Amino acid sequence: MLIYSDHIGPRLKYVACFIFRDVLGTGAEIISDKESFLRSTEPKISYSEEPIGDELNITPCGLLSRNDIKEIQPKAGQWDDIRTIFPVAGRSEIPFDLFAGIFYLISRYEEYLPFKGDRYGRFTAEESTALQHGFLEQAIVDRWILKFSNILAGRYPELIIPVRNFMFIPTVDVDMPYEFLYKGSIRSFGGAVRSLFKGEFIKLRERSQVLRGKIADSFYTFQGIKEIHEKPA
Repeated sequence: MLIYSDHIGPRLKYVACFIFRDVLGTGAEIISDKESFLRSTEPKISYSEEPIGDELNITPCGLLSRNDIKEIQPKAGQWDDIRTIFPVAGRSEIPFDLFAGIFYLISRYEEYLPFKGDRYGRFTAEESTALQHGFLEQAIVDRWILKFSNILAGRYPELIIPVRNFMFIPTVDVDMPYEFLYKGSIRSFGGAVRSLFKGEFIKLRERSQVLRGKIADSFYTFQGIKEIHEKPA
């Protein structure tokens, strides 16, 4: 895949690498030489205000040509039945800046801007462009790229896009695998005294039962998680 742009910066390189190498598996070269672009017989895309020839064109909104991080409120758009951001006018078959939209979301651009975090200082869904424009629970970047790949396949039948196989790899973030077990005698005694002074008698009783092997430690849930994952879909 050959891409023309009159501005080849790190943002465009980053998003092109993600789309064409990591997701589509076709690879891509970005050039700024119009003559070489026009002469090429490869499948090609112009990332410019207007098409250069009869290639597929994506109209830029300007985000990828910048080097600073500036507050942005992306406008919402529509691509058939898919919600988009950074809508653009022009003759492009794609009614928004696909490259800028993907860069904005996968780089987590909005989290580099000032925001009101939760009590731990974390960026919240309520602050996100995804929630504001109604696609928070959608794999929107994947949907964009899938639709884009269908356009590429129809426009350039000679372009080979490898089939991707779905793989689900669950992960579990564990900060503390046990609440009472394997804490050592000093920590266990200190925890019991703390519960006693706080009047946490239910917790004190639970600690005693866990340490005596009467009941399971409630934090140790891995067997249950494993059983859920092993159930057929």
